[in-house]
Amino acid sequence: MAKRRKRCIVFLDEAQDLFMKRGGHRKFDDDTQNMLLAILDGVRTKSEAEIIWIVASNFNSESMPMDDAMLRRFQMKVDFRLPNKEERRAIVEHYPEQRCDKVADGLDLRHLVEITEGRSPADLETIINQAGITAVQAGDLIDTETLMQAAERVMVGNVNTNTTKERDRDRRIIAIHEWGHFWSTSNSSASRPAATGKSCRPR
Repeated sequence: MAKRRKRCIVFLDEAQDLFMKRGGHRKFDDDTQNMLLAILDGVRTKSEAEIIWIVASNFNSESMPMDDAMLRRFQMKVDFRLPNKEERRAIVEHYPEQRCDKVADGLDLRHLVEITEGRSPADLETIINQAGITAVQAGDLIDTETLMQAAERVMVGNVNTNTTKERDRDRRIIAIHEWGHFWSTSNSSASRPAATGKSCRPR
């Protein structure tokens, strides 16, 4: 189809399987990769130079072996790193603002930002969505407690220690932050003034 159109962009999403090293036990995958390599070589001829290929994958080039022959077909490669603390803050502030009428007064997102180090924007969106589902099921607003429940569910999985033993590190991070959050809240609650007014923007 691309050859017939001559001038077009071919975008392949979730293409990580196409970039795995060939020669494994999955002959079907190797055949697919070999066919794509042949197509890409054809696209590089002069008559088909106006076909642009863009490929997106979840591969981490530092930790996963990638097929060198496939990589050579793409002259430009862009790695998107995971968001830092400031970027995570901007992301987790964005989604609650879209649910202004479903968010509790003065929602504090700092705790969530701290415990989600190394998480992708998709993970952060999933946590907010899960908190929204939990709040709806409870007939309540999204607050810090529902956010932390959602974070644990997304980061650790269903909260069953027998089936999520490999997630002990994530569980400890959440537990330590929860403990510190409890003490900071209990020590300052006596002197904290009562909140007034309705603010849509989380703190």
